[in-house]
Amino acid sequence: AGQVYTGHPTSSSTLPSLVLTMLRHGRVHPGVRLLDVATGSGYSAALACARLGDQAVTTLDIDPYLTQA
Repeated sequence: AGQVYTGHPTSSSTLPSLVLTMLRHGRVHPGVRLLDVATGSGYSAALACARLGDQAVTTLDIDPYLTQA
């Protein structure tokens, strides 16, 4: 069976499979650089770093609490 879409927003940081799907469909592979805007918890960036290496990922967020962690 297929997925059911309810029209309600979902946080990608709570759906690891969605983050991996976005990285795969976004053609995020070794050799590319990634800019993660509105990084939030950093979960997606951590997965990107695991795939690309930490030197290939740049993150941005304006929340001081999140950027200090």
